[in-house]
Amino acid sequence: MWHLVSEPLWKAVSDVQLPLHFHTFPAMPASVRDSLTGDLRRKAQFTTVASFQMNLIDIIAAIIGAGLLERYPNLRVGSGEGGIGWLPCALDRMDFEFEDRFRDLMKLKPSESWRRQCRGTFQFDRIGAKLIEDIGVEIMM
Repeated sequence: MWHLVSEPLWKAVSDVQLPLHFHTFPAMPASVRDSLTGDLRRKAQFTTVASFQMNLIDIIAAIIGAGLLERYPNLRVGSGEGGIGWLPCALDRMDFEFEDRFRDLMKLKPSESWRRQCRGTFQFDRIGAKLIEDIGVEIMM
């Protein structure tokens, strides 16, 4: 996300004002998963199914930390089936790091950039439903 080779992509997406959507992705490489059988495969599957939404922090932190949302204010980002319960913790952590040692990377706190340009979706998220006010009802889809 933060490498300069991707800059033409961000500019193009912003220019056409096309929302950029990131879906959850496996927490384990397919080559590893496919090499497992029987009970071991089921144990690995539990691990990936239980944690797959947490991987979106890598994408969100990279987009915000790279300054993409500030450079491209028309850029809109959505996380599909990513859940929302983890967002307050992740945004709070990013805000802490921003205040502590990364203020030079961006003008807005990461949580402010998130609320301005990002959206989150969920299907089943009991914790997230309890935290909607912390997350921001305006970013829910």
